[in-house]
Amino acid sequence: MCTYTTHIRVCARCAREDTVLISEQLCQVAKASGVFGSCLEGVLYQRDATGHRCWQCKESVRVAVAAAVIGAGVAAGGRFVGGRRARTTMTMPATGRRRGW
Repeated sequence: MCTYTTHIRVCARCAREDTVLISEQLCQVAKASGVFGSCLEGVLYQRDATGHRCWQCKESVRVAVAAAVIGAGVAAGGRFVGGRRARTTMTMPATGRRRGW
């Protein structure tokens, strides 16, 4: 019996399915004739699922983590402003002028 296997990835978060690979395995009779499914036993269909996280879910988690990090930085004394490090100013000892870093 020839085997037709569909390899899919199923997102553990949203259950979205993506087909990764479709493989065919010929039985001895089909190998001899060179035609898939040419034996009298028919074709066996299998489905092989692998868990993963899809790109949309990965991106939404990445954005949520980035927002949490920025929120924590602002809550911890304003070290981050608008997603960037806040500028600090220093007075230069020799000239007395202020310089932004």
